Amino acid sequence: MRERITLRSVILTSASLLAFGLPATAASDGVAPATETGAKTATVTKSAETSSAQRVINTFRNRATGRCLDDSGAGLRSFPCNGLSFQKWNVTVDDFGHRTIQNQNTGRCLDDSGAGLRTFPCNGLTFQKWNVTHHANGITLANHETKRCVDDSNVGLRSFPCNGLNFQRWY
Repeated sequence: MRERITLRSVILTSASLLAFGLPATAASDGVAPATETGAKTATVTKSAETSSAQRVINTFRNRATGRCLDDSGAGLRSFPCNGLSFQKWNVTVDDFGHRTIQNQNTGRCLDDSGAGLRTFPCNGLTFQKWNVTHHANGITLANHETKRCVDDSNVGLRSFPCNGLNFQRWY
């Protein structure tokens, strides 16, 4: 039996891929990432960093706590999701597949260096490059340099050795 493909299913697949910072052409293998992103996708534009980089806007909600990644006057934290620009992040994908995650309100980038997980003025260093791993129940954000994952648990928001638990899953 032949599957009926509608314009709506193509748009939803493309939007799901863009929410993770993947080009819509990645769907050609027939495998789409998890669609429960909870993220709103905005326009895709060319980045000034590289000619083929793409940028999308995401909100990251933690699978275990339900809180969102937030950067405001209180600093980087997890906070109940509220839809404000403190919880919106410009995600730029470079030619190597690394993500730079920049807060839409403060303009600072997600950074995991010797100072721990924080936002810091964007500088292009590997402490601000993130690898995204797709799972059936969300994504994991692992720092390219430290290899630690963004973790939100009863201890609070932090970078922590990757362990596969829902405290490190985001959608």
